[in-house]
Amino acid sequence: MLPRAILFLVALLLPALAHSEPAWLVRAWQSDDGLPNNDVTCLAQAPDGAMLFATRGGLARFDGWRFRDVPMNVSGHGGSGVNAVLPARDGTRWLVARAVVVRQHPGQPDQVMEMPVLDVGGSRETAFFEDTHGVVWLCYEGGRFHRIEKGHIEQVPVAPGLAPTFASCATLDARGDVWASGPRVLARWREGRFEKVATLPNDRSALCSATTGGLWIGAGKKLLHYTETGGVAEAGELTATPAGARITTLREDRHGRLWLGTFGGGLWLRTPDGFQPVPLPNADVWWLEEDREGNIWAATAGGGACRIRPRVLTTFDEPGGPHDEAARALCTDARGDLWVATQNARLFVRRDGAWRLLAPGSDWPGAKAVRVTAGLNGNVWIANGDGNLVRWDGNAFEPLPLPPDKAKPSIFALLEASDGELWVARGFNVWRGRPGNWRDIPMPAESGAAQVLVQDTQGHIWAGTVGGFLLREENGRFVRVAEEELGPACNGIRALLVAPDGALLIGTQGTGIARWSGGHCRLITRDQGLPHNVISQLAFDTQGRLWAGSDAGIFMAPLDQLVAVAEGRAPTLQVTVFGRSEGVSGLQANASFPGTLRDAEGRLWFATRNGIVIADPGVVGGNRVPPPVAIETMRVNGALMPPTAEIGPGVRQLEFELSAFSFTAPENVRLFHRLDGLDTDWVATPPQRTADYAHLPPGDYTLRVRAENNDGIPSEHEARLAFAVRPFLWQTAWFRYGLAAAALGAAAFLAHLAAERRSQRQAEALRREAAIERERARIARDMHDQLGTSLTRISLLSDLAQSENHSRHLPQLVATAHEAVTALDEIVWAVNPRHDTLASLLEYLGQQTSETLQAAGIRCRLEFPDHPAPRALSADFRHHLFLIVREAVNNAVKHARATEVRLTVEPHPAGLHLMIADDGRGFDQNGTIGNGLANLRERTTDLGGTCQITSTPGSGTTLALRLPWPPEHPQPPL
Repeated sequence: MLPRAILFLVALLLPALAHSEPAWLVRAWQSDDGLPNNDVTCLAQAPDGAMLFATRGGLARFDGWRFRDVPMNVSGHGGSGVNAVLPARDGTRWLVARAVVVRQHPGQPDQVMEMPVLDVGGSRETAFFEDTHGVVWLCYEGGRFHRIEKGHIEQVPVAPGLAPTFASCATLDARGDVWASGPRVLARWREGRFEKVATLPNDRSALCSATTGGLWIGAGKKLLHYTETGGVAEAGELTATPAGARITTLREDRHGRLWLGTFGGGLWLRTPDGFQPVPLPNADVWWLEEDREGNIWAATAGGGACRIRPRVLTTFDEPGGPHDEAARALCTDARGDLWVATQNARLFVRRDGAWRLLAPGSDWPGAKAVRVTAGLNGNVWIANGDGNLVRWDGNAFEPLPLPPDKAKPSIFALLEASDGELWVARGFNVWRGRPGNWRDIPMPAESGAAQVLVQDTQGHIWAGTVGGFLLREENGRFVRVAEEELGPACNGIRALLVAPDGALLIGTQGTGIARWSGGHCRLITRDQGLPHNVISQLAFDTQGRLWAGSDAGIFMAPLDQLVAVAEGRAPTLQVTVFGRSEGVSGLQANASFPGTLRDAEGRLWFATRNGIVIADPGVVGGNRVPPPVAIETMRVNGALMPPTAEIGPGVRQLEFELSAFSFTAPENVRLFHRLDGLDTDWVATPPQRTADYAHLPPGDYTLRVRAENNDGIPSEHEARLAFAVRPFLWQTAWFRYGLAAAALGAAAFLAHLAAERRSQRQAEALRREAAIERERARIARDMHDQLGTSLTRISLLSDLAQSENHSRHLPQLVATAHEAVTALDEIVWAVNPRHDTLASLLEYLGQQTSETLQAAGIRCRLEFPDHPAPRALSADFRHHLFLIVREAVNNAVKHARATEVRLTVEPHPAGLHLMIADDGRGFDQNGTIGNGLANLRERTTDLGGTCQITSTPGSGTTLALRLPWPPEHPQPPL
């Protein structure tokens, strides 16, 4: 016996052999994509738009781009599996895990309720919904059926004669009534209990509401329909499913289409002709759901979560047609017949719904078909492989030779103009006319061969060349236009299309789409939103939207947006790309003309390297649901944080993960964000859906997020997050104000200090001037008192010596002159700045004291430091100290009758200590003190020091001085 999986595959393939490729696109998200587990038991859409997937590995939240785990903290609950999920209207979320029901409410702890466990088989949840009164219903396939109201969970009551475990599924009908079904029973909730309404087959069943009224019931492989008036009626049977397969879930979508999920038989769609299989990765379907955009979601046992939506693109696969090779050219004639010339130069035609390959030489008079195009009057023109033409007039083929050419060049393009004349681009020539009457239309040199021909609304003929030149026929010859505006990157013109407003759209090889209007050409490239800059085909659908075939797939763009971008009124173009998202990977348009056609049903056919691809524009534009947006996470400096009102300080990197809940074509959803306080305009969010900011300064910000879905419908509401970046202490306003105040204070202090210093300098200058005046007065006084007196005496003695003619006055004259010299020496020493040191002072004091005492015959003892510290002394200090010492020594010589005088000098940190002691007769201090001692004390006081005189009769005299050091500052100049 064949395995069930093989039987299921055969069952799916048999209907497909008789039909073209199904019109449904299935996209499965599995564990490789981030789903916690491929065994999905239930799914639902949250109020914010996210999809919720209950899996054996936990609950996942999905925004179309990434999965996020939803935690569930239930003590004592082993494992992480979630069996069912229900978003309630009040914002709570209900979860089922084993024998517990969990109620989650934002910002509150999880509420856990134990379920009454009944001893019945089967544990799969088949229904989990909320009724119009807020009561939650939970049904298991094996018969456990509970209702949850006001925080209390109970087994549902039943009427007499109805088993408590009768139900295997339940649903809510269009009127809000609750129904349940099981083997042999269909029951309705009335007056607080379930009552039997009808009898069903003896199978576990599935239920859903019918939009036309009543219920759809799946029992085994049979589909039943129940109405109150007609009772239970059979509506079909899934005969093509493998043995053992049964219906497990039903869902009728907003268009009235009924979807059937089965165990062992996959997913099926009920159609007027029966049941159409929709292949899924797994044959067991547990749950079906429709999202707000109309996509159908299937939860499978091992195949993950699958989204089902109508296809936009299908690969041509009609029996008998050219599905095994690429097309060179295709067209549809006035009768609705389709013509295709393939890359292998074969010619196909579909007439009356059937394809036929035309055999060369028998079915048509040609060996190879390289181009085919339709005329306006029903003719079909076929370019033969030998460079000639064949015409089909609807009844017969007719060969039509062109002017002879020994090279037999290929025909690249054909065009039947509005006047009935045919234009043929052959080799490097373009011929115009009718059979037997051809004219050569000269082309500019080096323009290359023409590979595209088109006629605009004013009757002008345009040609695009392989060299990238746009040509227009004027007065019987082609002239270049837009030579520079197409740009040097244009390596060829592949497509030309006349827009409804008369503009010319140009598909180029290298510079995107160009729009010629008003005598100017404007380029639209990848920088403005195109998926690729190589555009091979252009076409309009019945709604006037532009479709294009490129090297990166087929895409669609609204024409008004394209015009706005070309005219500079919009920066970017909203482009919807089709290819991998449609299950057709590596899609690349073929560079051939004509490479597109629009059939009678409005579908667009594209010649691609993968064969003919058919686009259904009716599917595009149907998503009118504005995409909700959300700010999911915030990372500050790489650390995940809950969105908060205040962060920082020191925000080096700030990253937000953004979501837009749109699932029809999430790859074509565009997000935009703006950080008020930093961004001046909206920013296109990168494909990874993150907004990143670096080194955010302190301040108040608001992040705003909006989106556009795959059909360009914008969000109704923005997502916003207001937050503040805290500053460092040194970035706060009060710190800056304090710093400014401190700076002002410092400036004021510095100004005050400068003013004080100026005042001090002025006072010092005044002091120096006063010192100079005092020094000058002292010098004048000394010169008057000492040198002047001596000079006066010398003058008097000289006069006496001359008048008396006697030499007795000569010794006095000599002594007086000596005194004058000594006084002059003292004056000069006192004012010489070279002697403004302690060492110089001690040297001079020692010398003068020794000479004075030696002349008097008195011993002199000097006790000076050997190496006095260098210290500057003012001239005034030195002069006063010298006079003090000299006065004391003179007193000892004149009055003390001493035999020895000792002079001791001791420098100290605070000042200078001097002691002058003699061994003379002393004196009584209580007696009268002469002028000498009074002068001594006065000079000491002038120096800021103290003077202590110790003397008793017969014991000598001691003079002790304590003088502070004078201020160290430059001496005033003399």
